[in-house]
Amino acid sequence: MNKKTNLKILSGFLLGISVLSPGIVKGAVSIGAVNNASTGYWVSNTGASLTTGGISVGIFSGTPNWNTLKTLEASAAWAALVSAGFTDLRTFSGITQPTDWSFASGGTPTATIGGTVGNIPFGSLPISTRLYAVAFDSGSWNSTLNTMASATFGGTQWGVVSAFGHSTTTENWVSPADLGSKSLQFKSSKLVASDVLVGSLASNYATTFNVQLIPEPSTGALLTCGIIAFVSRRRKGFKN
Repeated sequence: MNKKTNLKILSGFLLGISVLSPGIVKGAVSIGAVNNASTGYWVSNTGASLTTGGISVGIFSGTPNWNTLKTLEASAAWAALVSAGFTDLRTFSGITQPTDWSFASGGTPTATIGGTVGNIPFGSLPISTRLYAVAFDSGSWNSTLNTMASATFGGTQWGVVSAFGHSTTTENWVSPADLGSKSLQFKSSKLVASDVLVGSLASNYATTFNVQLIPEPSTGALLTCGIIAFVSRRRKGFKN
């Protein structure tokens, strides 16, 4: 048996160990989110700075139906996101620095936030897992309890961003390799409209790098939809 063959066998053996016993190698993936005047930040649907609420950074176990989700009121959005398989990175065991990304933390502008979730187990966040940032204008994520049940938000506006599908891999919001780190920023990601899954790019995004939240449907809009649906049903009934 030659040296090359021995090397292949050894490599295969080590790979098998890492797959079958992922706990042997302690992952130290770190994910950061920094929003400020230089990197870009969230604003309300009118372009105003946010002084309450915050963001949640996580992953999905499935493929969300964004056409349905973006029609929800902010107060009902979190439950729908959880049902769609959303998991906040801070719920993983063994993490450090469970940051509460809060708009209420102040700064200039007041929407400035920043922080990192470190030591995320590599087995919980494999390489190239798509990352999402969910923003909301009221409520918070309770880092003390560190459970999904405590991760709730309300308010009247919310948004979701996930830079993905860009030709330059560094612009995509995906988890790094073991021992790596990833910073989620609007400017460096060179966001395009399709990256904003709920909400919209500000009209002057090329200058401000701002992402606007989307307001919940107004009572008038909901009433209008109800009337249209009622009229459509009446007409269908007449045809029958």
